[in-house]
Amino acid sequence: MGTIMELITLIIPLVLMTLLGVPHGALDAYVIKSVSRSTTDSLALFAGYVLLAGVSIGSWLLYPTASMLSFLAISIVHFGRSDVSQQTYMRPLLAIVSRGGLWVVALPIIEWQTTEILFAYLQTNTAVVHSVLSMAMVLWMVISIAHLSVELWHGHRRVCVEWLSGLLIVILLPALWAICLYFCAWHARRHMSKVLSDSTDEEQAKRDMVIFTILTLSIAAALYLLFFRQVEIEPAVITIFFVGLFAVTVPHMILIDFYLPWRQQQWRIKP
Repeated sequence: MGTIMELITLIIPLVLMTLLGVPHGALDAYVIKSVSRSTTDSLALFAGYVLLAGVSIGSWLLYPTASMLSFLAISIVHFGRSDVSQQTYMRPLLAIVSRGGLWVVALPIIEWQTTEILFAYLQTNTAVVHSVLSMAMVLWMVISIAHLSVELWHGHRRVCVEWLSGLLIVILLPALWAICLYFCAWHARRHMSKVLSDSTDEEQAKRDMVIFTILTLSIAAALYLLFFRQVEIEPAVITIFFVGLFAVTVPHMILIDFYLPWRQQQWRIKP
């Protein structure tokens, strides 16, 4: 029974997030080529991307609690900016914190009995994480009330309905299934759709996505065989998934949220 429950509550949502999450990140290879002015430019960006990923892994190994808190903080910004970019908001900054914090602050606090176990598997100080998230939860609630009030005042009911729907998902579903639903059906899907629709060569973008997805999954499999074969499957899967997610989220966020807008005028795929 325990194995079946682990499969339903842990393995399946992580597999689903991997199947969509890795390809959505693998498109970064195409994005890098698209905003590069030359082959040298592309190689430099790839090198910087890999370096940031390596530094992220190293920081997690040395300072897991600080790395986790940093990961949560940048995830608020990344998720929030992604959501806000699709619609018009009266106060975008409030919307970014409120919508991103729904999945990064509210979810782990509301589902703490489950998420504490995940944080423990990742070698973090769960007491420190809970203390920081609890303080952030108070601030998030104030910001969310302000966000909903402003948007309702200006007649943006759809925005509020979307936010409330997300809150219901957080409350009603198990933690990993809640973030899985948001990540797969909303965040990753929309990112992939936008990159492919904006591309000048959709077939090339898809080929790059497949190639780098296979490469990423192969690296994850090699790490498991090298370092986690003697570890129980549950902590091994959680560690590889979340540390790997942190490692690619840092360069992914810098590329998508900051560097790409700066180089938007150079959106051209190089031959």
